[in-house]
Amino acid sequence: MDNLHPILVVAGEPYSVFLELFFKAKKRNKNTILIVSKKLLQMQMKSLNFDYKINELDIKKIKLDKLPKNKINIVNVDFKFKKTFDKITNKSNNYIEKCFIRSARFNKKI
Repeated sequence: MDNLHPILVVAGEPYSVFLELFFKAKKRNKNTILIVSKKLLQMQMKSLNFDYKINELDIKKIKLDKLPKNKINIVNVDFKFKKTFDKITNKSNNYIEKCFIRSARFNKKI
């Protein structure tokens, strides 16, 4: 089962409950690469009292067979925000679009 390609997951709306659910399910999701803002991930993890190590991947240098299983593997997408948690609005649409574009580019490489 560990030799399967990783699952790419786009975190999507930055102010949804997705990251909290992801943190709670992390122990079961060892073969996942999260497309997300690293800074937002770190801030929400801290606010929700989770403590996972983060492994930021470089799309050009990735080795799928060498992904650490005990860390959250991410592809960073910059997202400028003021609050760690906020109301959901269309302000995050550009970030979500960038996440999907980065995911598609990444998927072509693997």
